[in-house]
Amino acid sequence: MNATDTKPLAELCAGLGITASVRELDGDLTTFPDWAKQGWSIVLKYQGKRAQFRFYGGGKASTPTALLNR
Repeated sequence: MNATDTKPLAELCAGLGITASVRELDGDLTTFPDWAKQGWSIVLKYQGKRAQFRFYGGGKASTPTALLNR
């Protein structure tokens, strides 16, 4: 598996029956980890359950991606 084996998180979740909402966090880097350049707030919903977390990245991507487990 390499870095090209990824899929946008919302697209991967939709294929699994999971609702994903992704919102880019404001550019206030003082609240990000030292290494992070970008952050998102992510909410996942599945069968009446909900999980919310933040995801940080070191580069400038248009949306979070996930590695495909093949």
